[in-house]
Amino acid sequence: YLPYFLSNPHMFQSDPALTARFTGYAPDPAKHSVLFDIEPISGLVIHGQGSIQLNLRIDNGALLDNRFLFDGTKPLYLPISWKPKNISMGPTDADKIRSLASAVKGAKIGGILLIVAGAILILPGMYMMFKRPPK
Repeated sequence: YLPYFLSNPHMFQSDPALTARFTGYAPDPAKHSVLFDIEPISGLVIHGQGSIQLNLRIDNGALLDNRFLFDGTKPLYLPISWKPKNISMGPTDADKIRSLASAVKGAKIGGILLIVAGAILILPGMYMMFKRPPK
């Protein structure tokens, strides 16, 4: 197996036991959180930002035998690199989302108009049905 593990940068929101043997971690929620802007009608991601950190898991005796680094059987997670990633929707995709949102809004208005028209058309039918025939 490959002893690589992914985490947030600076082990943000990780178990404190993983970072106990290292100094220099400075997790900052403003920098290291994953954020998504989601369009409420379609649920599509308009903008997203996040970072990922690659860590190497080292077990005692796996790559080196160092009694100073390893206390018992706990593995050591060594950060190798991290990469920020930002995604944004392009202008043509944003135009498609706007047209989709207006189509959904138009469908709602059209449905309401059809219900109102149906209710208006039922009224004369009800009148004709319950009207007393002439004697």
